[in-house]
Amino acid sequence: MTVEYVRGLDVFRHHCPIDVCPWHHDEPTGGGPRRFAVDRRPDGTLDIGGAINRDVAERAQRREAIVEAHAETHTAMEWVTEVRRLRRALAVAEQESWRP
Repeated sequence: MTVEYVRGLDVFRHHCPIDVCPWHHDEPTGGGPRRFAVDRRPDGTLDIGGAINRDVAERAQRREAIVEAHAETHTAMEWVTEVRRLRRALAVAEQESWRP
């Protein structure tokens, strides 16, 4: 899967791994302020790192579900064709890397 940052939209664009598929998912970068449910540790300090880690994990799970739902719309033959294309591209790249 290819991910690119689209500056004008301030999003990360996740492309479908099938090369000929135009589908993509735009995810806001989250550059603005966000609220976190911050827990207190037993010693009374705030667990800010834990709150950020939970937020990142939750966003990753949502993104993964969206991408997975799209991936399931492709046929087995589309996946086989893509794997073959990637194998050919890899073979060409490997041959080119051996040239002096």
